[in-house]
Parts: sequence; structure tokens; C-alpha cells
Amino acid sequence: MSKHIAILGAGPGGYVAAIRAAQLGARVTVVEQEALGGVCLNWGCIPSKALLSVIEIGDKLKKAEDLGILLPGPPRYDLARMVARKNKVVASLVKGIATLFNAWKIEVVEGRGTLVDARTIAVTAKDGAQRQVQAALILEAIAAQEGLTVDDADFEKKYDELAAQYGQDVAAVKAALDRDVLRPQILENKAIDFITAKAHITEK
Repeated sequence: MSKHIAILGAGPGGYVAAIRAAQLGARVTVVEQEALGGVCLNWGCIPSKALLSVIEIGDKLKKAEDLGILLPGPPRYDLARMVARKNKVVASLVKGIATLFNAWKIEVVEGRGTLVDARTIAVTAKDGAQRQVQAALILEAIAAQEGLTVDDADFEKKYDELAAQYGQDVAAVKAALDRDVLRPQILENKAIDFITAKAHITEK
């Protein structure tokens, strides 16, 4: 009989561990309260890179004439289309994780998970329904926790860094990057040490 492993959190640490455990023959259950991929894929690293890659292209186009490329005018940014593309990139990656989960028969339990003991996770769904997940092994792979916050000083410092790097280009997309990208990105960076300290497998 295959060993049952429960994983708390479906971020980069959690979903990779889940797939690998299933490939090695384990029966795997993943508990996630938000979305597959966690903060990094849905609100932090991936969305920020998708948006900033557009800014980088625009910055290069400013030097097009030096390269012998003639354009009708300076590059302009369509924020709505930039964000739509970012959302498409994220959706595609989340769908990819879901496809792999289905292929390896990984169960996903939606809700906020809390460790009860070394072999039990209590799960509270968004509608208030409660259940318990019991497994021989538990992997805790939680990226962001209450208490990890981003204050205005953190945000302004990050924005100033971007402004220095991209000049006025970054100002054109500040509205898109504000709540949607920069704050979660800073939060994800703050959580790295937390993940390293907290991610562990416990077995009685």
C-alpha cells in the first residue's frame, strides 16, 4: 500500500514536492486556501516578470533608431492589455500545474489548513465547512504567513529602485504594478527565510 503524504501549501515548494512524491508512488493530498502556484505564481514573481519584461522591450525600442530601425514614434504602453497578458501567462501556468496534478492523481483540498499534530491537518473551507486530512507524512510548505507585512517604506524603496533602473517608463505602469505586483513581490522575498525555516517533513 502506498504511503499517504499531505502537503500544506501549493506554492513552488508545495506543488513540486507533491508531483515528485506522486511520481515516487505516494498517495498525495495538497491543502491550499488560495490558488495552485501560491503567491509567487499568482501575485508575485511571475506576474512582476511578465509586466516588467514589457517595460524592458519598450526601453530597448527607445534605442531602435541607433540600430537602424525606424518607428513612427516613441513606444507607448497599453496598461489594460499588459495586465491582460500577465493574467493569461498566470492562468496558463496554473492550468499546467492542475494538469500535472490530475495526471498524477494528486488530491487538492481547498481551504485554510492548520496543523493539529504530526499526522493531521484541520481544513476550513471558504464556506466554513471543516474536515481533517490525515496522512503518514506531512510537509508544511507555507509561503506567506500573517505577520509578514509590507509597509510603505518597503514599497517606496522598491519603487525608487525600479524608477532608477527604468526611468520614467516605470511611472507609466505604476498603477498596474502597485497592489497587483510590487507589494506581493516584496512579501514573497520576505517569506523566503520563513519558508526555509518552516518547510519540513514530520514522521512519528
